[in-house]
This record gives sequence, structure tokens and C-alpha cells, in this order.
Amino acid sequence: MEDIFFEDQEVANLAQDHIDAITSYTEKEAERITKAYRRVRQDLRDRLDALDNQDKTGTFTAQRTRGALLQVEAALGAMTKNLNSDLNSSSLDIAGMGIENLVTEIESWNQHFTGALVPINIDAVAVATDTSNFLFNQREASLAAYSAAIRSKMAYAITDAAIAEISMSELNSKIGKFFLGEEWVIQRLVRTELHNIYNRGKINGMFDIRENSIPDLQ
Repeated sequence: MEDIFFEDQEVANLAQDHIDAITSYTEKEAERITKAYRRVRQDLRDRLDALDNQDKTGTFTAQRTRGALLQVEAALGAMTKNLNSDLNSSSLDIAGMGIENLVTEIESWNQHFTGALVPINIDAVAVATDTSNFLFNQREASLAAYSAAIRSKMAYAITDAAIAEISMSELNSKIGKFFLGEEWVIQRLVRTELHNIYNRGKINGMFDIRENSIPDLQ
């Protein structure tokens, strides 16, 4: 029965449709959130340019080092806040998508096995909300760890720049290139978090369906 099930074209098509939908959504969200990240990066460069314009001596003093560190701290705070907000918004959508896909799959594949449609009673919004809330701390911890890693790298780079006595404009260019190179990390983080929420939404949906609709659901 298992081999017949997985060889069935309708089964394969439905699974592929759901894979395509989740892939499309996560790619779209990764790009949207990356654009917000780019705005933070540009804002940081503008702040550092303004700091450079305040002092045309070309020297990298301790005061300028502190000023640069403060600007980086502000930019990373904004970045983390924006990422949290964006992922919180996306998490409800993606959890809901997982639950809707689950219901479609159970209804379709149950007919494949038994030839009958089993009515499913599930509050998709409630389960999606619970899923998003359950994973909130995990998302927050992931973003905090990422932000801390960047903060550490930036502090080292700025301190190293002060020792090497490079100009603020040179530092600004280096920071811009660093943040540009980090874009793929942001995109990977977004995809990973959203796929995790989608899968958790389906699992929570299964628990709900087993409790309220199909007691013998395996």
C-alpha cells in the first residue's frame, strides 16, 4: 500500500504543490526582510559618514572609536528589532499555511486510502497563533545570538582600525562590505526559521486533529 501511495500521481502532485508554495513564500519573505536589512546597513553608513564629517583631521581617536561603536550598536539594535517584527508577522502566515496544507493532505490522502472524506474540525487561526507564540522565544534567541556575533566582529574591526590608524571613510567602506557579505546569512536565517514554523504548525495541527476529529490519526 505504501509503495502504491507514493507512486500515485495525484499524491505526488499535491505534495509538490505544497513544496512549491512554501519555497515561494520563504524566498519572497527572505528577500523582503533582506531589503529591510539593507536599509539598516545604509543608515549605519550614513551615520558613520556624518561622524567622519564632524572631524576632518583624518585621525582615528579613542573618541571616534567610541562614536563608531555606538553607531554600530544602534544599527544592530534596529536590525534585531526589525527582524523580530518581520518574522513575527511572517510566522503567523507560514504556520497557517502549514495547517491548511495539512488539512488538504489528510482529506485528499484519506480518500486515497479509504475512499471516504473524514470531516476535520480545526481552528487554524488558534493553532497558528499558538505555534507562533510557542516558537517566539526560540526565534528571539536565534536573532539575539546572530546580533551578538555581528557586534563582536564589528567591535574587533573598529578596534583594529583604530590601532592601524585607518581613516573613518576606509572603515565605513569595510563595514559596508562586511554587511553586504552577511546578506546570505540573513536569508538563510529567515528560511530556516520559517520552515521550522511551517513544520511545527503541521505537527501542532496533527495533535489538534487527533484530539478533535480523527482519534486514531497516526
